[in-house]
Amino acid sequence: MPDLPLPRYSLWQAIGVALGLATRAIEEVRAGGKPGPQGKPGKPGEDGRTLAFRGAWKAASEYQAFDVAMCDGSSFVALCDAPGACPGDGWRLLAARGKSGPPGPAGATGERGWPGPPGPSPASLEVDGEGLLTLRLGDGTRLDCDLYPVLAKLR
Repeated sequence: MPDLPLPRYSLWQAIGVALGLATRAIEEVRAGGKPGPQGKPGKPGEDGRTLAFRGAWKAASEYQAFDVAMCDGSSFVALCDAPGACPGDGWRLLAARGKSGPPGPAGATGERGWPGPPGPSPASLEVDGEGLLTLRLGDGTRLDCDLYPVLAKLR
């Protein structure tokens, strides 16, 4: 293998030279260097629209193309203006709902709350000839219980 000459510059010196050359080239262009030939026309650009996150999907809201709505734990992007109900033909799934994880540990027991007001007390209890038990409470409410199936088994 032939002996290679030692490098003339260290890495940092080489970077410094490269930056100096680049700076000089930029200055020459700014000073009025000749423009190069015109390049080929590029591909048509996009219309500049981007995703717009709209939160939970609501039937009463109006949606446009690229709107993102959440529905049943998944997110969908509108494919067109007025895409209709989500999910549907006017929407594409963006991110699917994941699986539920395992339940976490039970939390600490909270303090006992204040007792509530007493409920209405019973006012009357009646059983009619058809086996319908009626409990009337002091506030006017009524609870009915059909005892006929139970009584029929006792015969």
